[in-house]
Amino acid sequence: MSSSEATSPWAASGVTRRKRRHTKSRAGCLMCKSRKVKCDEMKPECGNCIRFDVACDFLPWPDRKAWASKAPRLDVKRPGRPRANWSCRRVNLVAAPTPEMQSSLARLNCAPDSSPPLDVDSLELFHHYMTTTAATLGDARLWRDEALKLGRQHPCIYHIILSITAYHLAKLRPIESLRYLILAEQHYEAAVRGATSMLPRLDINNCQAIYIVTVLICFTAFAKGPAPGDLLLVAGKGSVPWLSLLQGVRLVLESIGSHVVFTGILAPRNYELEPKICSCTRTGGLSPLVLEQVCQPHYLGWDWRKSFKRVGDLASSHPDPVLVAMYKREFESLARCFETTFGAEHVPQSCTQGKVSVVMAWVYLLTPEFLERLEQKAWIALVMLGYFAVLLQTVERYWFIKDWSSHILREVRQTLGQDFNDLFR
Repeated sequence: MSSSEATSPWAASGVTRRKRRHTKSRAGCLMCKSRKVKCDEMKPECGNCIRFDVACDFLPWPDRKAWASKAPRLDVKRPGRPRANWSCRRVNLVAAPTPEMQSSLARLNCAPDSSPPLDVDSLELFHHYMTTTAATLGDARLWRDEALKLGRQHPCIYHIILSITAYHLAKLRPIESLRYLILAEQHYEAAVRGATSMLPRLDINNCQAIYIVTVLICFTAFAKGPAPGDLLLVAGKGSVPWLSLLQGVRLVLESIGSHVVFTGILAPRNYELEPKICSCTRTGGLSPLVLEQVCQPHYLGWDWRKSFKRVGDLASSHPDPVLVAMYKREFESLARCFETTFGAEHVPQSCTQGKVSVVMAWVYLLTPEFLERLEQKAWIALVMLGYFAVLLQTVERYWFIKDWSSHILREVRQTLGQDFNDLFR
């Protein structure tokens, strides 16, 4: 027996000495791992990193950046064997974090100053659109769900959605109307710019998006409300942006084909909130936010065909045969809209409840030649616009069209004078 064994307390007691157990961990800091030493895993800095004056990756990211900006102490010498200059590596460790560090920082250490700005106004408008405005535009499924899917690739749809919602809120909350009107105009201009830029490259991939945004731009133009001297289709100065866009879309869609556009989410279906039973006798199922006045029973005694014939006879007496042919086309198009709305001569409607798609079909098909005559305040063109205002009155249950009919009729009568009043009776 050796002397060491003889003097060992373990040998004297006859107990076999066991290794002291320790818990293994891989959660140590990266600096200790690179130095191949055991890390005590103390937070916010482990003991080894404090001892050797190096950057511990347990430190929060802002503290590490500030710590790395300190000049490294290269002149410090300590007793013992020479060691690698670990303090020089602290800048590299902080400046070039590993992928593991980056993912950890992204999850755990989001600094307040790195957060993106929160657009509270847009969130407010979007919430109101989803909960209220979308249902007032017609087919809620189309405007609330499908249109938003197209908006992911075409932001102009989001802009016009926020614009018409801001106009809606301006009507519902008059005290805050100025703020909403400013937001509405900002988003409207952005939407028109985006839609106009899409027009030259319109194809089968984006034709539905441009159609959706154009319809919403038209709705928003109505939602702005009438202004003195505004005839809706012509402006006092310059062109009407939404009408120019609508005319451009019509020309391009004619070349692509309606069968390509009106498929999928735009497949033919009833896009309007039309009750199966006339709302003269039943209005309980219709939202008051959508319907202001539903039927126009006072049209029952009005013979619009007789009025149309009188105006048509006067238009036929024009000395220019080219203009006569143009007016005849527009009159026939307007007459089809009237017949669809008020019924055929032998089968009149018991009450009138117009559809936006039918009413706006006349505007959609207008030729540049007619719009030019309207800008020149030609009396025949103004009279036809007055009859279009009658059609608008049948869809004034939609909040964004309300008041336009009476405004246009008033402006037309003031422009033409009393000599033409008989043409509107």
